[in-house]
Amino acid sequence: MNTALMIGAVRVWRRNFLVFRRNWKTTAVAAFFEPVLWLLAMGLWLGSMMAPLPGGVTYFHFLTPGWMVATTMWGAAYECSFGSYTRMSTQRLYDAVVATPIQLEDVIVAEILWGAFRGSLQAFAVLLVGGLAGGFVSIPMAVAAFPICMLMGAFWAAATLCFVAWANNYEFFNYWLVVVLTPISLLANAYFPLSTLPEKAHFMQTVSYFLPLTHGVDPARALVLGNFGWIHAGQLALLFALTLATSFFAIRLLKRRLVK
Repeated sequence: MNTALMIGAVRVWRRNFLVFRRNWKTTAVAAFFEPVLWLLAMGLWLGSMMAPLPGGVTYFHFLTPGWMVATTMWGAAYECSFGSYTRMSTQRLYDAVVATPIQLEDVIVAEILWGAFRGSLQAFAVLLVGGLAGGFVSIPMAVAAFPICMLMGAFWAAATLCFVAWANNYEFFNYWLVVVLTPISLLANAYFPLSTLPEKAHFMQTVSYFLPLTHGVDPARALVLGNFGWIHAGQLALLFALTLATSFFAIRLLKRRLVK
């Protein structure tokens, strides 16, 4: 990625940040309270009624790192679906920006970075409250796992923009958010250990290996629990490669839609 592209992308990202800063109080309600309420309800309160998982790990300690990564996916996906579509089709912001020296590639890369930022904000809320509530075995390792959330946010921002390239209205995102992302979040080992499923359902473990979210959840949890290994490093390398490839397709698909 050349320097001129990054400079243009940073300028567009800064524009999004200035708009966000003006309305941050209302935006923070969803960005902070929703992931935190889910974490406390599922991890702390429900987890207190559950026996320890295999290996002696409490459910709260199991859930918190996984939810920190999974909520990044949701934050990036919502921002780059409804938010990006609004900027592209309703506000016609893309048309206005590319009338300046900023290129369309700058705008798309900025959208990916912005989606990663918005998703990471939700992950930070989980990191903060989870750390205060005792949801992490090791808080320093949880902080070390935070860059995984940023990478995960970039991937799902780019993947969502690929979908935006085909969208004609807001209802179209129901397919992406409900039909695609909801099953992925349930099968990616984020909310419950797939290894404890009945024998007839063990095929879900195989399915989970093909889900990008798994390759962020597993390394983050392993890092926090202290059993990070080479297989988790391989998962992160795969996630990084998927992020680059998906970003390339997002740029290509959106350019095909917008450039007449």
